[in-house]
Amino acid sequence: MADGKQTAEVDRPDSAVGGVKIQQIKGDLFVVPDEAVPLLGADRLDRRLFNVTDLIEMGYDDAKSAAVPLIATYARTRSGAVVEPTAPRGSRLTRSLKNIGGAALSTEKGQARTFWSSLAPQGGTALGAGVAKLWLDGRVKASLKERAVDRRARGLGRPATPARGSRSRCSTPGSTSTTPTSPA
Repeated sequence: MADGKQTAEVDRPDSAVGGVKIQQIKGDLFVVPDEAVPLLGADRLDRRLFNVTDLIEMGYDDAKSAAVPLIATYARTRSGAVVEPTAPRGSRLTRSLKNIGGAALSTEKGQARTFWSSLAPQGGTALGAGVAKLWLDGRVKASLKERAVDRRARGLGRPATPARGSRSRCSTPGSTSTTPTSPA
């Protein structure tokens, strides 16, 4: 828009309850269904799931992606054991993440309503299907150049001389090394 505000067209499924809240926060456009508000308040959902600006920048918009990647952590039993991850209806388990008691999931956008209905009981503050919390499995852009600048600015570069008896060689961003390296 001419005033710099972003807009969104929201197509709600027939079975959806309530409306949506459209907010612009620090330049990002959020579209939050009323159904998700109690779960966001209870910290059961990652707010990035509703950040339309970031979803588009990550390539998860409808034109570029047919599915949304997610990470779910699962509730613990009374004995403290983690519930074995299973994919809620409308999603598929792409990878078990045992270290965090969770799983990577993917839900096709055409199955989003089925997924939501199996995961979010109407008006509740707890997720269903054994899920404790749901995150967007967002894409991250890393830049070695920025990292190198940050390290130099803080004076955290490598030592000027190696420790006595040390024969290690390393490369820093922007330098070259003639020593071949291999993964550890």
